[in-house]
Amino acid sequence: MLVAALLAFGAIWIATRRGKGRHRYNASVNSKTLWLFLVGLFFVAVANVVWLQPAHAASNPNLYVRVSPIAPTERDSISADYSFSCAGPISVDETRLTRSGVIVDVLLSITCRGSGSSVMTGTALIGAVSAGNYTLRLLVQDRSDPENPNYSVPYFATGTTFSVAAAPPAIAHVVEFYHAGLNHYFITGSAMEADVLARSPDMGWRPTGESFKAVVPGTSREVRDVCRFYGSTSPGPNSHFYTSDPAECAFLISLQQTTPATQPRWNLEEMAFAVGSLRPDGSCPNAYPLPVRRFYNGRANKNDINHRYVVRQDLEAFMRNAGWIEEGIVMCAIQ
Repeated sequence: MLVAALLAFGAIWIATRRGKGRHRYNASVNSKTLWLFLVGLFFVAVANVVWLQPAHAASNPNLYVRVSPIAPTERDSISADYSFSCAGPISVDETRLTRSGVIVDVLLSITCRGSGSSVMTGTALIGAVSAGNYTLRLLVQDRSDPENPNYSVPYFATGTTFSVAAAPPAIAHVVEFYHAGLNHYFITGSAMEADVLARSPDMGWRPTGESFKAVVPGTSREVRDVCRFYGSTSPGPNSHFYTSDPAECAFLISLQQTTPATQPRWNLEEMAFAVGSLRPDGSCPNAYPLPVRRFYNGRANKNDINHRYVVRQDLEAFMRNAGWIEEGIVMCAIQ
């Protein structure tokens, strides 16, 4: 604005000088005057750029907004650290954080008046967000002067961008136990439960040394939870059953709700762990390449149902030779 005003004034002044007394017009003198005016205008422009920048210029080391932690994942609780300076004591009326899609705004409503200068710092909690790219903006609403256009409309002070990475899934180690008296197999993804069984030989369960890696439920959106069912000691079946098929899980839950507790039924216990989903052709995806095959002992007519979940080919052959019925690949584990 200042530069434009000076340019307009200079043009009018020169035109006026040329219009006065043409018989006294001296081209040399007026050329020198014009050059002096342009040189002066240049220095005014430089001063306007260098010295007259507002206090919230990007070069201000006391003005920033940034996220913490520096490289967040979608499981992190993210916060926005900010700093703002002003020519006078700062009084904070309100701090508010809003989010619209990938735009996150920290809005400061302040009063800044008086002599001296001050710096205000603070933190606003964003929380956990999905993986993706985001824009973080610091907006300031200056309530110092009702005549100020920023009194009711906040202005953009500074901003930055940040990326949230997909969190790696938490690993669940699924270990197998065998009960010789029952001729039953059992698996668990709970380290605590596995430790209790291993430390309690009087319960009859012994580790077989077989295991596979799965995912802790709720730590990845790329997997399916495994429903864990148990019958009962009476009326049975006294065994566990695992499925990652949502339809099969829902069917057994509905059957549980319609079958009296006095009759044999499967009862949902928990989501035991999570695994990769089978492809439409029945194979396992690259991220979860280890097929888990389910074998059934065929003793439903004796109310003695049991299943074994196998990842080794030699054990698959062993189970077939032992007369167990193969039910195919039912899960995809981590290699």
